[in-house]
Amino acid sequence: MTATSPPSIGETDRLASGYSGRILLVVALCSIVSNLGWLLLPPLLPLIIDDLGITATQAGVALTLLTGLSALCRYPGGRLADKLSRKTMIAAAITAWALGFLTLAVATNYALFVVGVSLVGIGLGTYVPAAFAQLSDLFDRKQGRAFGINNAAFNLGGILASGAAVVAIALGRWRLAFLPIVAVLVGLFALSHRWNRERYVIERVDIELRETIGRLLLEPRALTVLIVAALISFVWNGSISFLPTFLDAERGLTTRTANVAYAAVFATGVIATPLSGAVGDRIGSLRTILGTICFTIVGLASVIVLPSTVGVLVGVVCFAIGLTGFWPVMTAYMMTAFPDDSKGGDYGAVGAVYMGVGSLGPTYVGVVGQRIHYTAAYTGLVGCLFVCLAVLLWLRRR
Repeated sequence: MTATSPPSIGETDRLASGYSGRILLVVALCSIVSNLGWLLLPPLLPLIIDDLGITATQAGVALTLLTGLSALCRYPGGRLADKLSRKTMIAAAITAWALGFLTLAVATNYALFVVGVSLVGIGLGTYVPAAFAQLSDLFDRKQGRAFGINNAAFNLGGILASGAAVVAIALGRWRLAFLPIVAVLVGLFALSHRWNRERYVIERVDIELRETIGRLLLEPRALTVLIVAALISFVWNGSISFLPTFLDAERGLTTRTANVAYAAVFATGVIATPLSGAVGDRIGSLRTILGTICFTIVGLASVIVLPSTVGVLVGVVCFAIGLTGFWPVMTAYMMTAFPDDSKGGDYGAVGAVYMGVGSLGPTYVGVVGQRIHYTAAYTGLVGCLFVCLAVLLWLRRR
């Protein structure tokens, strides 16, 4: 990778100190803030739908656009991070987030709302491969734990999003929730600028999409993993986007309890993701991934069928253990398969596909929920999880 001042051996694989620890902190803080803004949207959807005068389907399409643009930007974001610098693309992502959340803060119609979520999606797509490749550069033996800590930060952002949503709902002013996020992002831009040793690089880059796709298609393991990641992404985006609405409308929870359950997903993830990463480092990623899928199936099925509020909440926690614990070990599993000089682009290309499939999740749940009911939509998601389990068992036997 160009424009890099490599850390010394003693500064790598350190989670809480040194250069690698500082970069992990910046990445984790960016994950908290970006996902705080992103995950504010689902619990605020009822307010947004009423205020903007849109349908549930329109809201689902907007969220699909967010994740769809995130998918489309994954490969170019990763490729540019490989050829320019990680620092350059992280700065570009933070800028896109700030502009997107600022647009949401002033959105008075559906068009502006769509522009805002689109910019947020572009930022997410640009950021993830660059930041994850940077962590992979700095961590070797503790890669699963590093990704687990970052995913815990992601889930902490979800907890904060639930609290901010409660305040916004109480005030009846959903736009104001996004203004503090813009201010914090400006501070994170300054922190990344100061701590990251790489230089900003702006030059023309050959994207080489055809070559990357050809290389990945020759790797059977990459194709199998891609199927699983795509289905889990579909389940994640679909289930989390309408979870408060589903629990409120069809599982008999109050609006407040439904938002507590939503927050519980991310509170559980704060603990589950570092643990799953550590377990994956110790016993192997594939076995750990299988365990997370089983937790997810049991949890989501419990949310759908158990009659009591306590049972539903227990199911949400079990579902959260599996679904949040999946990503650190899957990311580590994929990163070890990519060459060092192209892992940002390779991970971005794989991410573009599975996020593209995943972006259809909110539209699927929104359409089925509106035309039939949300229970039918979530039952379909359980079917996707069983397909994942079958594919992974096949891969393990090979």
